[in-house]
Amino acid sequence: QASEPDLTSKIKNFGASSLNPNDKDPAGDVFDLLMSIDKTGKRAKAFATALVGEQQ
Repeated sequence: QASEPDLTSKIKNFGASSLNPNDKDPAGDVFDLLMSIDKTGKRAKAFATALVGEQQ
């Protein structure tokens, strides 16, 4: 279980990285963030794909 401050910092860090134009894997960043919340990964992958789109 992620602690509250840890999760907050992850979300803030994700917000910063998602604005980085050099980021080659935005869906991966979303996936990594959500994996820290959803250990099964199933909802995380579905959400990341819906949010960013399928990566080619």
